[in-house]
Amino acid sequence: MQRAQKSKSHPIAGAAVFLLIAVFAIMSMLTVSFSVQAYSSVQADLSLSADVRLMTGYITAKLRAGDTAGAIQVLETDAGPALSISSGDLTSVIYVYDGKLTEDILDEGDEFDPENGVAIASASSMHIEKEGQLIRVNLVDAEGSNHLIQYYLHTQEGQP
Repeated sequence: MQRAQKSKSHPIAGAAVFLLIAVFAIMSMLTVSFSVQAYSSVQADLSLSADVRLMTGYITAKLRAGDTAGAIQVLETDAGPALSISSGDLTSVIYVYDGKLTEDILDEGDEFDPENGVAIASASSMHIEKEGQLIRVNLVDAEGSNHLIQYYLHTQEGQP
């Protein structure tokens, strides 16, 4: 007859298994934590990039659409420099107010009030220059980076 052999386990073997599981759990939590931080960073960069594309594309599209004689003006308002684009009885005023690139559409005869505008994207400031047919718009985003838009007006003063 054979006798059943008892396996002798060392008391440290149970502790080693527990330690191995604990190390695995800690490493898993660290991996998840680092992944969340990396995802948040990528998401913030994408959001800023989307705001920059939105601001520059929006202003460029407005300039192209309003490129008629005398329709585009640079204004100095209580909110700072603004781009005024007239079309018929409506005037679109684009400016930075309260940390946002903002647009207010005015009917003929309406008073400009910066609080009435609609926020488009995050921006900290805007500087506008008009030299002859060339318009330069320097936007500063929420992170402090400069983004220059240069647009040459194809319609000269005195032309329809």
